[in-house]
Amino acid sequence: MGIISRSAASLRIFGDELQPAEISRMLKCEPTQARVKGEVIKYSSGRERTITCGSWLLTANRTEPEDLDGQIEWLMAKMTDD
Repeated sequence: MGIISRSAASLRIFGDELQPAEISRMLKCEPTQARVKGEVIKYSSGRERTITCGSWLLTANRTEPEDLDGQIEWLMAKMTDD
């Protein structure tokens, strides 16, 4: 196997009925990004998009060279132990 030059890690939770505030409460952690189904996102270009599925994302910084173990440790340290 070749050498991995960079890595990215995130915890991503999706669901039609997902309520980001409830996930944050349970994990005792604020997300990097969260969306609710039906939410309308407006882009600077004027274009709009309706979110079709709720999401809660916690994203570690990308690393180069790779440090997947460190990224996973960072993600886990952000959340409650239970």
